[in-house]
Order: sequence, then structure tokens, then C-alpha cells
Amino acid sequence: MGTGVVYVYSQVEIADAYEQTLVRCFAAKDSVKVPVFDLVLLEAGPDGHTAALFPGHELLREDSAWVAAIEDAPVVPQKRITLTLPVLTHANYVVFVATGEGKRDVLKRVFEVPEEGLPSWFVDDKAIEGVQGFVKGTL
Repeated sequence: MGTGVVYVYSQVEIADAYEQTLVRCFAAKDSVKVPVFDLVLLEAGPDGHTAALFPGHELLREDSAWVAAIEDAPVVPQKRITLTLPVLTHANYVVFVATGEGKRDVLKRVFEVPEEGLPSWFVDDKAIEGVQGFVKGTL
């Protein structure tokens, strides 16, 4: 039987709670600046964003929080939470997945402009159709 109580949390409250969970898991005995995940698996958006980190957004400059709220994402949903860039870049392995025709333009930028390249990608044929410089391999 339900209580009829509805809990409403803001993205900031959710981000804070998630960060506290990570602190309990990763910094229980030692003081750590950021958690180090073994593997972070990310997807790329058609505009090049990953997680809820959008090109040119001020959240990319966050350097102390592990988890952050974003309430003005340029695509829906606009309210999200995300691991921050320092957390993502400290993972032992970061792998990106891109599928579908909507990812083709961002993949062209990644593979044809080396300074925008990313370390590892899982892609399907539709995503890389016409992309130069991509070497297809298998796992």
C-alpha cells in the first residue's frame, strides 16, 4: 500500500547525494582528489557532447566537484546530472560508443581533425560511413 508521498529532488540535490555515495566508495580510507574508475563507457551525442558535458559549456571548467548538475543543457532533457571532466579523465580506460547516422558528423571531426580525437570508440557502419581515417577493427 502506497503512502501517497511524492519526493521531488532538484538536480543539485541528486548530484550531491551521488557524489557523497562516490566519496564513501572511493575515499573510505584514503583522501583522494577524484575517484579512479577502471572503465568509463560513454556515448557521444550528435553535437559532440558526452555524459552531460556539452561543447563550450561552463561545466567543462568544473575542477573540484565529482558530480555536477546541469540545468541548461542545449538539448532535452535540459536538467541532468553528470560526472565531471576530472573524474572522466582519471579513469584507467575511457571508451566511447557511437551508433547511427546522427553521429557521422561528430565522428568526422574526431577522426579527421586529430586534436579533437578520442581514445577508443565502438561504432556501427552507419555512424562511420564516409569517415576518412577510421580503421575498422573487431573485438
